[in-house]
Amino acid sequence: SRRRKRVGTYRTYENIKAVILDMDGTLLDTVLDMLEAVNHAMDMAGHPRITYEEFQPLIGGGVRDIYKALLADRTPKMREQAVQTHLTWYRAHCADKTCFYPGMKEMLMELSRRGLKLAIITNKVERNALKIADHFCSDIPFAEVWGNNDVRPLKPDPQVGYMACEALQVKPEEVLYVGDGDTDMKFAKAMGFGAVAACWGYTDREILQKNGAEVLLEQPLDLLELLA
Repeated sequence: SRRRKRVGTYRTYENIKAVILDMDGTLLDTVLDMLEAVNHAMDMAGHPRITYEEFQPLIGGGVRDIYKALLADRTPKMREQAVQTHLTWYRAHCADKTCFYPGMKEMLMELSRRGLKLAIITNKVERNALKIADHFCSDIPFAEVWGNNDVRPLKPDPQVGYMACEALQVKPEEVLYVGDGDTDMKFAKAMGFGAVAACWGYTDREILQKNGAEVLLEQPLDLLELLA
């Protein structure tokens, strides 16, 4: 159907026990606060501000990768200064303009009511991911909220997926991973998770499909139909 288009190899999701979600562009629309953090750091570094179109391809890979791309002509020390400027600003302002996507909270509450385990795996700095989750999701029973803590590997490394399966006490084939980026689809495919693309996010659906998306969802509530 238009609302939940299957692509690639057909598979059913009859034995799903856990749903793991990305954060930026999937769970929450965070782009305005993230972009403002980047432009604050660019101001401090004496570089021109960037547009949303310039920022969009950089979303999802982690904050240090952003500045490797944007400040390629600067020294590693100067790029790290920009990273720290970004993190400090973002931590103070990460909920200013961020919001749930329509239907997301209702969908998560229903999945919880059905007995599915819920978790977040993002490449955001973990302390910021935890702050955002606490602000927006305190009444949603996430079993785990994992970000970049400088210990666990980052997506798309499957090792973090195996760690999550152990923590949630599920098998990879019992997990759906919902994300809006090519990194998310590569991660889900590498793990054998159901690869569910959030087409309301920041990446074109053609890129999601190319990187392993099994299902394209138009809105969060479509996930309930997929798992009916």
